[in-house]
Amino acid sequence: MKLKRILACVLIPALLAPLLLSCGESSENADPTSVSPAQGTAEPSAQGDSGGSAGEPEEDPNAALYADLPAGNFDGRTFTILAPRHTEYDFFGEVDGDIISEAVYKRNLAVETALGISFTPVFEPGLWDDRDGYCGKVKNSVMAADDAYQLVSGYGAYITSIAADGVFANWNSVNGVNFEKPWWNGDIVYEMNVADHLFYVTGDLTMTSVEYLFSIFFNKLLMEDTGFESPYTLVREGKWTLDALKTYSATLSIDFNGDGKMTIDDMYGYSTDATNMVSGYMAAFDADVTVKDPETGLPVLAISEESFIDKFLSIQAFLCEDPSVFLSTDEGSYVGDDRESAKIFSEGRALFVADILGNSAAMRDVDFDFGIIPYPKYDEAQQDYHTTAWDAYNLFSVPRTAELDFVGIVTENMAARSFEEVLPAFYDKALLSKYARDEDSAEMISLIRSSATYNFGVVNSPHIGSPGHIWRDLVGSKSNNIASKTGKNAKAMVKSLEKFLDKTYLGGE
Repeated sequence: MKLKRILACVLIPALLAPLLLSCGESSENADPTSVSPAQGTAEPSAQGDSGGSAGEPEEDPNAALYADLPAGNFDGRTFTILAPRHTEYDFFGEVDGDIISEAVYKRNLAVETALGISFTPVFEPGLWDDRDGYCGKVKNSVMAADDAYQLVSGYGAYITSIAADGVFANWNSVNGVNFEKPWWNGDIVYEMNVADHLFYVTGDLTMTSVEYLFSIFFNKLLMEDTGFESPYTLVREGKWTLDALKTYSATLSIDFNGDGKMTIDDMYGYSTDATNMVSGYMAAFDADVTVKDPETGLPVLAISEESFIDKFLSIQAFLCEDPSVFLSTDEGSYVGDDRESAKIFSEGRALFVADILGNSAAMRDVDFDFGIIPYPKYDEAQQDYHTTAWDAYNLFSVPRTAELDFVGIVTENMAARSFEEVLPAFYDKALLSKYARDEDSAEMISLIRSSATYNFGVVNSPHIGSPGHIWRDLVGSKSNNIASKTGKNAKAMVKSLEKFLDKTYLGGE
C-alpha cells in the first residue's frame, strides 16, 4: 500500500493558522461541514486554551512530531550539497526582508547549531540544457571518491539517468531518515522503491516540490458572471470533474475582436499549454503509466490499458476540439506571465488557466480577484484529487561514497526544519498576491500539496522510451491516434523498461 501523508492533513492547518488569522477575506460561503486550514489543530494561546494556567509557556502542538529527530555533534564538519543554480533559494538564505530567504537562513542556522555542522551549498548550472555537465560533476566526484558532495539535488527529468551508473547509494541504507514523516512525499518513496532499492526522493527540503505542482487558477469576476456554483464548493463536494470543467468552460467562447476566428486575441473558458500541463492530467485522472506487479513488485507498463486510453481520448477531445479552449503550442519557459496561455488569463480573457502553483506569484499584478483549485478528477467515481509536479522539480540522492549515517542525520533535520520554517513561509508568499490571499485558496493549496503523486514510469520516462510523454505529444500534434503509441511502440518501451530495471535495480549489466 502506498505511504499516505496523513499527518500533513492535520499539521499543515496548524502551521497555517497564524497566516489565516490575518487574511483580509473570509470564507463566508464555505461548507460548514468542511475543515479549512483555519480549523483543525489550533495553536494554544497564552491564556491556556489547552487547560494550562495563564503565564505558562505555550505548548507546541507539533512537538511530538520532532521529538525523535536524530541528533549528533559533528564538531564543525562540513555538509556539502550540490544543487542547481536556478533553485539556490532552496538552500541559501539571508536576513534581507524576504520571508522565504529569511526562513531558509533560520533553518540552516538551526540545523548548523543543533548538529555542529557547517552547511555549504554548491550551486552549478542545472537546467535541462546543462544536464550533461551537471551529471558529469556527480559521476566524476564519485569515481574519484573525493566525497565532494554529501547530498545531490537535481532536476527531476534528468538526474534519474545516472542511477543506472551506480553512483547513488540506496536510501534504504541511510539511517536517521524517516520517510513516514510529513516532510517527505510518501508516494514517491513507494513508487521509486523497487527491489528494496531507492535512489531518489523529494519533499519539503525543496520548494520546487510545492511550487511546481500543477493547479488551476480561475477568474473570480468572470466566475460570478457565469452564475455557476463556486468551484471551491465543487472541490469540497467531490464534484470538480472533467465534465464540470467542460460545462464551466463552455460559457466563455467569444470572438472578442470580431474577425470570425478564434485566436490568441479572443476570450476563452480554459487556457493551457499543449505540453507539461497536459501531462498533469495523467496524474489527475489516475492514469498510471506503470503499475507494480503484485507478485514481483516490479513496475510494468500500463499504457495499453483501456482506462488509460479512454481517459486520454476524453481530455484530447476537450483540449483539441472544444472552441472554448485556448491550446498554446508555443510556451517555452514555465515561469512568469509572458507565456501565451498565462497572458490570456492575466488579461482577463480566460475563466480558467492551467499552471504551476508557484506562478500564482506572477499573477499579483492582475486587476481581478483569482482563486486556486486542483486539477479536476476524471469523474465523480474517482475517489481523490491528484496532481503531480512539472518534471523540473528537484530530486535528492546520496553519492555512494558519502558517509551514510552523517547524511541521514543532517538531511532529516534539514527536511524537518523545512517543514517547520520554510513551508509556512512559502505558503505565506504564495498567498501574498493581493487577490489570492483568502482561506479558500489556502485550503486548496494544502489540498494540492497533500495530493501530489508520482509514477515510476513518468519519473523515469526519458530512460524507457518516453511513455510519460504520450498524452502531451499527441495533444501537441492534435492527434487522437493513441494506438500509434500503445501498439508497436509499446513493445519497445517494455524492453526499455526491463533493461532499465535490470541495470539499475536488479544488478544486471
